[in-house]
Amino acid sequence: MQASVSCQNHIRDALAAGEHGCEPGLLRQVVELLERTGILIEEFDWQDWYRNQHLLDCPERIADANAQQCRQLLSALARLERFSHGVLAHMRRRGVLLALLERLWQLEAMPQLAPAVEAPDPVSL
Repeated sequence: MQASVSCQNHIRDALAAGEHGCEPGLLRQVVELLERTGILIEEFDWQDWYRNQHLLDCPERIADANAQQCRQLLSALARLERFSHGVLAHMRRRGVLLALLERLWQLEAMPQLAPAVEAPDPVSL
């Protein structure tokens, strides 16, 4: 459990909202991690996406999302990033990306993230 908390804290720090930059390649690594751990949905009804996309308007709206909605929104954002580079960075700056991950942690505890992400050496940051 401690490793999971450490992992979550690292991701929180790295994906914190704001105009500051984040580590190069970090957003790609987060998407790869979500793919590897089965969090992203491979196929879903895009009509559901359209009905739920209002949740992305501000991080506070995500507090009411269920796990399926969070997975769906993360999946859609990852797909959109492929065709429109910068979507994930924009969602990170607004705090939406982190809010989705934190809501999933709240709902599912996501222990599968613990072994997959290592917190970097603080000296190298």
